[in-house]
Amino acid sequence: MNKVINDKQTSIIVNNDFIHKEPYPPYSCIILTRQNQDHKIFMEYRKKATVANGTLCCFGGKREVGETSIQCIGRECLEELKWVPSNVNNVKFVCNFYVDNVLIARFFQCNEFENINIEKNNIIFEEGREGIWVDVNDNRISPWHQIALNDGWINKNIETYYFSKSDEEKASVEKLISSLPTTTTRIV
Repeated sequence: MNKVINDKQTSIIVNNDFIHKEPYPPYSCIILTRQNQDHKIFMEYRKKATVANGTLCCFGGKREVGETSIQCIGRECLEELKWVPSNVNNVKFVCNFYVDNVLIARFFQCNEFENINIEKNNIIFEEGREGIWVDVNDNRISPWHQIALNDGWINKNIETYYFSKSDEEKASVEKLISSLPTTTTRIV
């Protein structure tokens, strides 16, 4: 796996290379962190959802046709949080996320959200969902997001991988991929 050297110059180069890198995966997600790096992240708790029910997930979603990964993050943040990062330069690339060797998502990170007052900003979550600050090791985090957080954000791997645990799970992933309006890339 590729590792990012944890120095400022290398981080800037990697960030610029991956913010706009094609191909764009079908999903984009954002890790909203606190300024003091206490490993608390603001996540969506899906109490009653059709996808990832009962889990914590990073905010984000499906990329629309013609949209870049970073444009998707802006739109999804606006839709889900009534907030967008003030500047694309404040959003950092974290990792590309693969499931069964298929590029599924690009994860980004931003710590601007820490001082947002949820009640004051009139953030209203979809029914059955809420936003909460949690520890990065919270056991309610979905398996896909847990890998992106641990291998990508914490361990600085720019490519992260999840492999289906059963034939049923693999078939479910294939069904998801075939239903997407945007294309994805499979590595061999």
